[in-house]
Amino acid sequence: MAKLLIKQSVALLMASLMLAAPFSYQVEAAGTSSHSNDLQQLQSKLHASLMDSLKNNSLQKSAHTGAAIIDPDIDTTSSKKVNVIVQLSGQPVTVAKYAAGLAKKSFSAQSAEQTLKAEQTSFLSAAITKGIGMKVNFAYNTVLNGLEVTLDANQIPQLAKVPGVKAISPNITYYAAPLPATPILSSETNDPINYDINPLQQIGATEAWNLGYTGKGLKVGVIDTGVDYLHPDLASAYKGGYDSFYKDDDPYEDLPDDNYGFEGSDHGTHVSGTIVGRAVNQTSEWVQKGVAYEADLYSYKVLGKNIVPDDNGWPVVQVTGSSAQVIDGIEHAIKDGMDVINLSLGSDMEKSPDSPDSIAINNAVLSGVTAVVASGNSGSNGYYYYSMGSPASSQLGITVAAATSKSKHISGTVAPAFSDAPAPQARVSVNNAVYGAVTVNEAVYALDVMAWGVGQEDLAQVLGTDPLEAAYVGLGADSDYSSEVNYDGKVVIASRGVLSFDVKVKNAKNHHAKALIMFNGNAKNGKGTEVDLSEHIGGRDGKIGVAGFLGENYDFLPTFDMGGYEGRALARKIISAEYSNKVLNFTFGDSFKSEIVPGDRIADFSSRGPNSDGNYSIKPDISGPGVNIRSTWPAFGKINPDANYERAYNRISGTSMASPHIAGLALLVLQKHPDWTPRDVRAALANTADTLVDEKGTQYDAYSQGAGRADVFHALATPALVEAMDPITIYDEKMNPKVLQSEASSLSFGAIEPGADALVKPLRLKNTSENELTYSASVVMHKHVTSDPSDPIETPSSDNVEVKLGGLVNPQSSTITVAGNTSHSFTLSAKAINGAVHGVYEGEVLLQSTGLPNLHLPFVIHVGKDVSDNDFELQDMKVSNVKVSYDAPIEVSANLLSDEMNYMELYYTGVDDETSGMLSSWFDINLLDASLKPLPAGKFTFENVDGSYVGQEVDEYGRLVVKQLPEGPYKFVVVAVRYDKSLKPEKVTSISQTVYVQKSSASTEQPPTTPTPPPSGGGGGGGYIAPPAAGNQEVASSVVQSNQTIAPLAGSVAKQGDHSVVTVTDSELQKALDSAKQSSTAFSVSMSSSNGADLSASLSLTASQVNMLKAASKQSVIVFTWKDASVSLPLSALDGFEATVGLVIDITPAAEKASHFTESYAGAAIIGTPYTFEVSSVVDGVKTPVTLKPDQVVYRSFIVEQAVDASRTGALYTEGTAVYPVPAQFKKTADGKTIVTIGRPGLSTYAVASHSVAFTDIQSSWAKNQIEALAHKFILNGTSLATFSPKTNVTRAQFASMLVRALGLQMSAAPAPFSDVTSKDWFAQDVAVAYQAGLISGYDGIFNPNAEISRQDLTVMLSRAIKLLSITKPSVGSVKPYTDLAQFSNYAQESIQTVTDTGLMDGIEEAGSLFFRPTLSTTREAAAKVLYELLLAAKRIN
Repeated sequence: MAKLLIKQSVALLMASLMLAAPFSYQVEAAGTSSHSNDLQQLQSKLHASLMDSLKNNSLQKSAHTGAAIIDPDIDTTSSKKVNVIVQLSGQPVTVAKYAAGLAKKSFSAQSAEQTLKAEQTSFLSAAITKGIGMKVNFAYNTVLNGLEVTLDANQIPQLAKVPGVKAISPNITYYAAPLPATPILSSETNDPINYDINPLQQIGATEAWNLGYTGKGLKVGVIDTGVDYLHPDLASAYKGGYDSFYKDDDPYEDLPDDNYGFEGSDHGTHVSGTIVGRAVNQTSEWVQKGVAYEADLYSYKVLGKNIVPDDNGWPVVQVTGSSAQVIDGIEHAIKDGMDVINLSLGSDMEKSPDSPDSIAINNAVLSGVTAVVASGNSGSNGYYYYSMGSPASSQLGITVAAATSKSKHISGTVAPAFSDAPAPQARVSVNNAVYGAVTVNEAVYALDVMAWGVGQEDLAQVLGTDPLEAAYVGLGADSDYSSEVNYDGKVVIASRGVLSFDVKVKNAKNHHAKALIMFNGNAKNGKGTEVDLSEHIGGRDGKIGVAGFLGENYDFLPTFDMGGYEGRALARKIISAEYSNKVLNFTFGDSFKSEIVPGDRIADFSSRGPNSDGNYSIKPDISGPGVNIRSTWPAFGKINPDANYERAYNRISGTSMASPHIAGLALLVLQKHPDWTPRDVRAALANTADTLVDEKGTQYDAYSQGAGRADVFHALATPALVEAMDPITIYDEKMNPKVLQSEASSLSFGAIEPGADALVKPLRLKNTSENELTYSASVVMHKHVTSDPSDPIETPSSDNVEVKLGGLVNPQSSTITVAGNTSHSFTLSAKAINGAVHGVYEGEVLLQSTGLPNLHLPFVIHVGKDVSDNDFELQDMKVSNVKVSYDAPIEVSANLLSDEMNYMELYYTGVDDETSGMLSSWFDINLLDASLKPLPAGKFTFENVDGSYVGQEVDEYGRLVVKQLPEGPYKFVVVAVRYDKSLKPEKVTSISQTVYVQKSSASTEQPPTTPTPPPSGGGGGGGYIAPPAAGNQEVASSVVQSNQTIAPLAGSVAKQGDHSVVTVTDSELQKALDSAKQSSTAFSVSMSSSNGADLSASLSLTASQVNMLKAASKQSVIVFTWKDASVSLPLSALDGFEATVGLVIDITPAAEKASHFTESYAGAAIIGTPYTFEVSSVVDGVKTPVTLKPDQVVYRSFIVEQAVDASRTGALYTEGTAVYPVPAQFKKTADGKTIVTIGRPGLSTYAVASHSVAFTDIQSSWAKNQIEALAHKFILNGTSLATFSPKTNVTRAQFASMLVRALGLQMSAAPAPFSDVTSKDWFAQDVAVAYQAGLISGYDGIFNPNAEISRQDLTVMLSRAIKLLSITKPSVGSVKPYTDLAQFSNYAQESIQTVTDTGLMDGIEEAGSLFFRPTLSTTREAAAKVLYELLLAAKRIN
C-alpha cells in the first residue's frame, strides 16, 4: 500500500468535525472517513508521548537529587549486628502538616499516620522478600518517617535498595568539628582576608570602594530561587520582596525535603551574596563581601520545588519556574522601585529575542530598570554558537558570559599499574601498553588538581606515595557506583559529562573514595548514562582546564584533571575483557607544585551567541567572574533556630555567578550617575571592558566574551559613551511592535554579499560631562579570534572587507569633538569586496583621549548567507503575523535540515509553561503497518493556524475535542521528533516564536506612538503636536505577504484641498532600510485623517528616496495605506527608473464609476465603493503611469461596508474602457465588514460585485462546485446563460484565454508571433498576453489555437503559470508513479510532474494502476477544476 503524507491541521480538523465531513488524504486534511479516528488516535499518542518527553525541559536550574544514602560511619563490610535508623520517603506527620499549611490545604493527622503505616509495612515486606533478616525496635511517624532496626551490617547495602528507603544512619550520629579554614591571602600584601578578593579585584570593585562607591542607597532585585535572609552576611541587607512561585510575601529558599533527597534550594542565596554580602558573619572564618555590599537586597522568588518523575518514574525534585512566574517577579520588582534586577536563570531551548521573558526584560529596561541576565551554561553541551537562550536574548538587557578568576592551581603526577590481586606494593610500568587503537608511551600522567577539601592542600601528605586501588565509575553519577564494590579509600576515575563537576566530586566523597580522577570527555550524544570512549572527541582530547577548577570546599576531596585522550584510553583498557580480572592501582608522585593562575579565560560552559534575531547581533554583552565563585549558602535558619551558619558558604560555577558580579557593578555606576539610563550603564561597562585572550594569546571572539571582562574602575572614570544606534523592533506584552534606537554596546552588520554596496550604520558619541571632549577614532580589525573548539576555523583575512568611519568632526585627523552634555552622530560602513571569502569578520571602533579610558565598540560582519555556523536541525521559523485569531489565521513555517525525523508538530505553551496543546502536525505513515517514515529535509509550512488546538480530550465518538485558545500571549513551538518503533521519542529538536492570540483580528491594538516632547526652554503652554493617525492596519497587513517583514515608516500629511499628500523623511527611510538590510521587507506608510473630506491621498517619494529603495531587496515592497484602503508595489518595478525620477502612489474612492461596471456586466450588482489605485513616475511634476511586468504583482485591499459570501462574490477591474474579472480574497472583519484583497500585475479601478448564475447542465459534474465558484466570481462564463457544457472539450486558444483572465494579466501586448493567429481572431489579444507573460510559446511559428488541448499540453501552460505565480511545491509532496510514463512527450514530462506535485492534476486509477493519459483532451469541467485549484494555491481566491 502506498505511503501517504499526512498534515493534520487542527483548524481544518475542527471544520471537518463541525461539518461532519470525511477526511481525505490530501495535504490540507488528515485522513479518510474509514481511517479518521485511527489517525486521530495515532496523532494523539504521538502528541502525548512528545509532551511527556518535553515536560521536564523547563527553563531553569535543576536541584541536587540523590538515591538512598548510607551513613559513612557504618562499616558495611562487617557481619556484626548494628542498630540503624532507616528513613523512608513519605513525609512525617509534622512535615506533612507544615506542607499542607504552605499549600493552604486541609490536613488530617489520622490519614497521614495511616499512610505512613502502610508505607512502613510495605517496606518490611519488601525487605523480607529480599532475604534481609532484621529486628524492628522502634517505628516513627511524627518527626521522622522510619524505623530503628537491628541487622547484620553487611546487609545494609541491600536494604538501601528497597524501594522507598531514603537514608540509613546509626541510631546516634555524630558530626566532626570542622577543620580550620585556610585563610585567603591578598595577592598584594599577603595579609589575611577572610573573603575571596580575587574576583572583586578582577572587576575593579575594590578600587570603586576606595572611591566611595558601595551601592549605598540603591535597590537590587534578585529574581531567582529566593534567599536565606537569615544568613548573617545577608540579614541586614535584606529589605523585602515577593514570592511569585507560592504567591506570598516570603521569598525564602525552598526548604530541604529528605523524602526526595532534596537539600533545599540555594541558588538565589549564592547570587545575593555576590551582590550584597555584608561580610559580618561572626561565627565563620569565611565571610562573603558583595560587589555592592551596601545596596539593599530585595528577593523575588520565581523558581521553586517541582516534583517530577525521573527516567525510571521515581519522583525527584527540580527547582524550576515558568515564564509567567518570571514575568510576575519582574513586574513586582519594577513596582517596588528596583534600580537593578539580576536574573541568573533561563531556558537554553528558548532562543527567541521576542520570548515572553525577553519582552518583559525589554519593558523593564524601558521603565528605567537595569536588567542583568546570565547567558547560560550550554557552551560545552553540544552546540557552541547559538547556545544562548532566553531571556539572555533580550535586546535591551545586559547579557553576561563567565570568565575565570585568579586562583591557586596545583599540579602533580600519577602512575597507573595493572596487576593480579592482591595489589602490588611497588609501581608496575605500563609503557607501550595498547588501549584499543591507542598506544600509551608514558606511564606517568601529569594531572592538574581541580578540587580539594578544606585543610587538604598538602596533597602529598593526604594521598601518600603508596599504590591506591582504583575503580572506574563511568560518568561519576551516584548510580554509577555499584553496591557490590567498597570504594572506601579507593581512587575513582570518571569521565566528564552530563553532571556538573561539583556533583561528581561530592558523589565520590559520599562513597568514601580517597580521590577522584576526572578525564575530559562526554556522554554519548552529550546525554544519557553511557560514556563516549571514542579515541578522539572534538575539543575534549586535552585536559578540562580552567573551566573545571573548583578549589577548596568542605564537601570536596582531592580531584584531578586528566587529559581526555589518555583518560579514555585508560578507561577502554579498564573495561576490556583482557583486563577484566586485573586490579588497577594509582601511585601519586611525592610532590605537588602550586602556582597562581591569572584567570580571565572565558569558561567553556559559558553559552555563546549570536542572538537569534536574524541579524547575528552580538550577545553576550560583557563578561564577569563566573568560575569557582564562593558566596553565601543557605543553612535554613527559618526551620531551625539553631542553624549553624559557620559553613554556610559554597563555591559553584556558572554564568549565574558572573551575572551578579555585573549587577553589582551596575549599582556602583548608578551610585555615581543616578541620571544614567540602563543603556548608558550597559555602554559604560562594555565600552571600558578589558578584551580577553585564551591560553595561546588568541582573542576570544565577540560571541564568546561580548565586549570583554568588565572593569568598573574605568566605567566610573569615563565621561563619554559610544553606542550603536541601529533601529530595533521590540514588542509589548500583546505583541504590539515598537521601533526604537538600540543604543547598543556592539554592532552587527548582519549578512552582506561580496560586491554589494557598502552598508552604513549609525553610531553616537555621548558626552555626559560638562566639558568638551575630543577623541581620536579608528577601526581596529581583529585578525585572529577563537572559534568553536570542536570545529576550529581560521579567521578570514580582514583584507576582504572595507570598513570605514564617517561623519567625523575632523576627518583629516580622525577626531570627534563633542561639547559638554551633548552627543555627536557618526557612522561606520562595511563592504565586502568582490570575491570576498565567506565567513565572520570582527573588529572594533576604538576611541581614545589622553587621560581618559579608551572606549571600544565591537562589531561583526557576516559575509555570505551561509556563515551562520548554526547546526540546529530546525531553523528559520517564521510566522506570517505575530497576532493570530480565528478569523485571521496565520502560517507558521520552519526549515528541517535533518532527514532523520519522522514527525513534526506545531504546539503551543502558555506563559505558565504548563498548558499545551497541538495546533498542527506533519507525519508520513505507511498505512499497512502504521509505521512512521522519515520526513524529507526541507521547508514545512503549517497553514491556517487560527488558535484552534486539541489536547487529549475526546468526545463520545472517540474524536479529539477541538478548542480555541483564549486571548493572551503564547509560545508557538515547532518540534521535530524521531520516534522509535514503540513511538517513544529518540531525538527531539525544537524552535519557538511568541505570538499573541486575540478574539478577532478587529481587536488588534495599534502600538503606542511615542510623542515628540516639547522643546525645552522658555515660553508658556508647552505641549506637542500629536502625530497623525494610522490607517487601517488590518487592511494594510492584507497586502503584505507571509515572507515579508513589516518595517513601519512614520509619515507626515499635507492638505491640498480635499486631497492629502503623505511624505516621509530620508532619515526615517534610511533607518528602515538599515534594519531590513537585504531581507524581504514591506516598507509600510500607514496614514489616516479625522477629516472626512480628504477621501483621496497620495504617497509622494522623492527621486533620492526612490534610489534608496532601489538598493533594497527586490523581494521587498512599498506599502501605502490611506484610511481603509492599501496598496503594495514591488520594488522591482523601480528598476527602470532613472536617478532623477520620483514616485507617486494614489488611492482614491471612485463611487462615481460604479455604473461603468454594471454597464459592462448586465445583471451585476456592485457592492460597496469602487477604489482607484494608481502608481506613477514623476519627472519635473509630470506623472507617467508605471508599466509592470507580468511577474510584478501589485496587491491592493479595501473595505466593503458589509459582509459578503466569498463563494458567491467576485471582483472586476477596468482597463481602458473595458471591464474584466479578477480573482479576489474576501475576509470578514469583527464589525461585520469585509476586506477585499486583489493581486495582479496592474493598477486601475476595482469593484466588488455579485451576479446570479444558474447552469442547468452541471448537476452531475464532478467539478460542479469549482464551476459555480468561478462563475460567481465572473472568471468563467457559460456557453449560454443556462448552460456550461462541462463535457465539451477545450481548445488551446480557449484555455489560454481562461488562464489570462483568471490571472488578471494586463490586456495590452504586442501581437504574438504566430502565423495562425490574426488580429481578427476573438482570441488574438488573449494569446498575445499569454505569450508576453511566458505562458505559451507555440512551436515552429504556430500556436494551433483551434486544436483541442491535451492533458499534457495543459500541464505545460499550468506549470508556467505556477512559476509566474511563485507557487511553491509542497515540501513533502508524494511522488506518484504513472504507468503510462512512456507515453509522455519529452516537452511535457517535467510539467506533468510539477502539476502532480502541486496537486493541480492527478492520475486516473484503472485496474490498480495509475495512468495520466497525456493525450486525452481536456474538458471544460476539467479546465474549471484546475483553474480553481491554481488560484487557490496562489492565494488569489478563498
